[in-house]
Amino acid sequence: MALPQQKTASSQFKPVSGFREAGMPWRLLVFSAFLFGFSVFIFLGLKLGYGTYLDAQAASIDADIDALAGVVSSEEQSTLVRFYSQLVNTERILAGHQFISNVFSFLEDYVAPQVYFSSASFDARGAFVLQGRATSAEDVVGQLAIFDAAPEVARVLLGNIDFSDEGVGFDVTLSFKESFFEKIR
Repeated sequence: MALPQQKTASSQFKPVSGFREAGMPWRLLVFSAFLFGFSVFIFLGLKLGYGTYLDAQAASIDADIDALAGVVSSEEQSTLVRFYSQLVNTERILAGHQFISNVFSFLEDYVAPQVYFSSASFDARGAFVLQGRATSAEDVVGQLAIFDAAPEVARVLLGNIDFSDEGVGFDVTLSFKESFFEKIR
């Protein structure tokens, strides 16, 4: 009597006829191998071809620099270095310099015709103190309004005010914004 055939794990699968049935993994492997080979080709081309070209260019430039250094004497080189150092230091100083001269153009732009100032000074806090005279109290108020509307001014304070036959004397303290002194207007 014949035994019934048992199904084994190997008999359940159909036989595969080569790699073509596998499909995507085979194509992915070939594509990956092509990309790898291409990247190795590019790397070697850059390393051996372009690298030697760059080394030759660097050697040529070094030779040109050495030739130029022979043309310029060491005294001229030290003079040039000293001059360049002075330029750099001057630039640093001017970057942190406060331009007090901006005050003059500010006064030219923002003083009313009926007002004149007899003295001006900076106090210890950096505020600009002006002593002036006007023809009337309305002119003083108008001048304070002009100063208050100026974009450069952070604060305006009226100090003393004195009424006399010659007009109205007053003291005004102006506090400028930080940006006012940073550059020349």
